[in-house]
Amino acid sequence: MDPTLAAAIQDSTTVMFVCSGNAIRSAFADVYSQHIQLRFPTVLSSGTIYQNKTLFPETAQALKQRSVDKALISKFRSSMCADHSFDPKTAVIFVMTNTHLRDIPAEWKPRSYLLLEVLGRKQEIQDPSFEGNYESAFAEIQQCVDRLQELRK
Repeated sequence: MDPTLAAAIQDSTTVMFVCSGNAIRSAFADVYSQHIQLRFPTVLSSGTIYQNKTLFPETAQALKQRSVDKALISKFRSSMCADHSFDPKTAVIFVMTNTHLRDIPAEWKPRSYLLLEVLGRKQEIQDPSFEGNYESAFAEIQQCVDRLQELRK
């Protein structure tokens, strides 16, 4: 793992997950992180371009299959990057694609990484709504969040 990423994971008080609409990938990461009580004081998620209100049904179903509390699932509300105010110097931001890296606020970019980098892979997690491969995307995201949990011990 990149040493800069490793340091950001250790010294951050906020983790932010970002995707296009905050209803599938970043939403899954957010709710799943809450479910496992990810060791960051603040867990957030947002979208870059699409404004949704809540989870896609496929996201909610995948979370239920992982025994996530229905209350966590039902209370989730999608948001956009502009909706959040936090100190980016004390955060680590995980995006799903290079397009998200381009589209996030400029002040977030120095501490932003592709989510799969926590597994040592500089690869994107594509939007499953285009390909229909929801479960493989959710499995990769779950693996990344679980790895974050291990790294925060």
